[in-house]
Amino acid sequence: MTLREHVSLSHGSAADKQVTVVRAGNTIATFTRLDIGRSSSFPTELIERQVGRLNNVQQNAVSADGAARGEGNG
Repeated sequence: MTLREHVSLSHGSAADKQVTVVRAGNTIATFTRLDIGRSSSFPTELIERQVGRLNNVQQNAVSADGAARGEGNG
């Protein structure tokens, strides 16, 4: 989900804030970009890369937890 807020500033410029919220497994990650005087978007490739890393960490944590309990040693 992406939210965008556009606010006029007193000196005639504008603030453009983009917040992207992503759920990866049981974790919610937010990505924020603030531009003054222009509007741009948070790079989708960067969000996808970070979410991929987060998924990998979660999968490794689950695997390590199972190994620590002796699961999968059959």
